[in-house]
Amino acid sequence: MIRGKIIAIAFLAGMLSCSNNDSPRVPLTNQNLESTNRPVNPSKRLVAECALPRFSPTKLSQTCFFKLVLPLEKETSIYSNFFKYEPQYQAYSDGADKKRWIYFPPGQQMITKDLDNWIFSKGTVIFKEFLVGGKKIETRILEKLSDDIGSNAWRFSNYVWTKEQDDADLVTNEFYNQSTETRAKYSASEVEQLFKISLPKTCIACHSGATDVVNGFNYLQLSSDKIEFNIFQAGDLGLLSHTPKEFDSIKGSDLDRKSIGYVQVNCAICHSPTGPGDGDFRHSYLSTSLEDEVFLRTARTAGLIDRGQPDTSYLLKMFESGRMPRIKPVTQDKSGIALIREWISNL
Repeated sequence: MIRGKIIAIAFLAGMLSCSNNDSPRVPLTNQNLESTNRPVNPSKRLVAECALPRFSPTKLSQTCFFKLVLPLEKETSIYSNFFKYEPQYQAYSDGADKKRWIYFPPGQQMITKDLDNWIFSKGTVIFKEFLVGGKKIETRILEKLSDDIGSNAWRFSNYVWTKEQDDADLVTNEFYNQSTETRAKYSASEVEQLFKISLPKTCIACHSGATDVVNGFNYLQLSSDKIEFNIFQAGDLGLLSHTPKEFDSIKGSDLDRKSIGYVQVNCAICHSPTGPGDGDFRHSYLSTSLEDEVFLRTARTAGLIDRGQPDTSYLLKMFESGRMPRIKPVTQDKSGIALIREWISNL
């Protein structure tokens, strides 16, 4: 993580002189400047190329994943349009570790004029890898196939890693109809009591709440100097049509931010104007105070929270009973539930 921060700062420093955006910058904190004897990436940036096939390949090695991710991870290549990133608020995924990468088509920008609703260019690709106990279990790929907006414009492909960890096979909706013997060749079979492979139809359901599908790459999620690739770095590289002048933030205390951030990634992905859930839980950069946060306004109207009384709060009852989230995890998120309980107690 520290290595990623050091690399990101080097990128930013090199790009400031040629940036067309004169917006003031939120200063990077001293913790990003820690110096250790670490290898330095080659200074020359490469333009990544990732052509979208007509159909999802049957093997992950036939996608751009191996071609782009491995050199980036080994620090043998750096790119001007392919990056590892980390959202500041993480959705619960049965305790699995996650890695994420995003590919931008050369010369294209995201349309970010509406800071709450980014539109991605045709040809954008996002990779998300899940690991349990240090072993790769699943890689999900989102590919934008057209200039339209929403889930119909994107292709969702899931790949399940073999026990040898040398490749992954395309998952179909029939994956769990396979015999136990067939599934036994995958690393996922060793952790099915902790983490289950997601089927493509499940992914579509969770991503339909975002205007243009993507949940973890947006203004709020990139608004931190403690993450691998932030909003200003993306803007300085010319990847955004409009770069904000400051970081976005959930209003209130640190506990407020963590709690509403938890709601953003575990609830608002469905509870939004375009999602299958009722109401709108999504944060907006236009919120000026804690009481103005969209989720709290919705919670008041719907009676979801009894301030200071977690045991009588409907929101917490839904979590603790397992009725929410609608896409059931294998294991209950006890730390997340404890966070929401503490937050309601302090409201």
